[in-house]
Amino acid sequence: MKNYIVFNNEGRILRTGICSDKAFLLQAREGENLMEGSASNLTKRISMSDKTIVNKSEMPIKVNKMEVVEDEEIIITKIPLGAQVEVEGEGAHIIDDGLLVLTFDTAGKYTIKFRHFPYLMWEGEITCV
Repeated sequence: MKNYIVFNNEGRILRTGICSDKAFLLQAREGENLMEGSASNLTKRISMSDKTIVNKSEMPIKVNKMEVVEDEEIIITKIPLGAQVEVEGEGAHIIDDGLLVLTFDTAGKYTIKFRHFPYLMWEGEITCV
């Protein structure tokens, strides 16, 4: 039996599993890459230069404040271009300029998530009082 990792040409892990030695080469589809090993797609990626498993980097996101009053601006910078942001109750959006300005008009706790390969997902909670 072999552990396997299927990944794309960016190094994004698409799926992992275990199979018989005979079935190993059958795990990757056209345009996909295959290697022996085990890794989590949440925290790892494949370095395409040497085909090794490496840690995903943390996003360099900076948030000016995590607690605000109603209608006070929250400024989030250093967001990787193309990152997807999900703001609780607002759905998902793509960031195209590295900046996000938010306000909340109702007191509560709001979860914000950023996703962008090859980074780890960033998650934070803003409290509006």
